[in-house]
Amino acid sequence: MFDIKTIRRAHFIGIGGIHVSAVAKLLMHHGVQVTGSELAASEITDELSEKGCLVHLTQEATNVPAEVDVVIYSSAVPSTNPE
Repeated sequence: MFDIKTIRRAHFIGIGGIHVSAVAKLLMHHGVQVTGSELAASEITDELSEKGCLVHLTQEATNVPAEVDVVIYSSAVPSTNPE
């Protein structure tokens, strides 16, 4: 368990999913800087981008910021994902 107050930066793999995006929005609401990746644009990724989230539409290791406090990923993300 972690205290949400200790998270300043979070990266989400599969941020376009309904559940993962909800967690991203919650963290953003609490002032956390959020980035993420998804394989295709959607209404969800568009909404996150409009709210200030940097959403990559590729999944590459370079998408993960050098300084990140937590990486959160969808259960749909395979273990072979480069991020």
